Amino acid sequence: NYLEACKLMCEHNPEFKQVFNGEIKYTSPLLQNELIGICAENVRSMIVTEVTKAGSFSVRCVEARCHKQEQMSLCIRYANKFEVFERFLGFINVSESQNADSLVSAVLSYSKVLKIDDIPIIAQSYDGANVMSGSKKGEQTLLRKHYPDATYIHCMAQRLNLVVINNM
Repeated sequence: NYLEACKLMCEHNPEFKQVFNGEIKYTSPLLQNELIGICAENVRSMIVTEVTKAGSFSVRCVEARCHKQEQMSLCIRYANKFEVFERFLGFINVSESQNADSLVSAVLSYSKVLKIDDIPIIAQSYDGANVMSGSKKGEQTLLRKHYPDATYIHCMAQRLNLVVINNM
């Protein structure tokens, strides 16, 4: 995949083509991971700039197990000039604890790292798990203490998935 992406970049960027077709191919696993990390940080930086211009955003979190680790994906949604954008920001390792306090803390910490913690969250969406959607001690309730206008909406993709599974 990495080599194919590099070949594609060669077709569209003459400077990249000149460097990539040189003696050194830059294809060691360590270098690949470093270049992918740099690209990911660049994309995140552009997203943060767009969110800052938008002035508010919504979050959608889904938790899943991956290779003995609990991961929570964080996606955001925002509007700019009446155009809606939905972007994936990253995976947050929540293996230590999956209670609502820990999940909220993880979201707040990640938003602080990205420097979007001062931008209001106006909506939030999770699956139907009580730890996420609970009206008394769920993540949605606890996050609302930090962002009072963050309306909770049950994730429609999750609902559709449950319907499909139940009808099989």
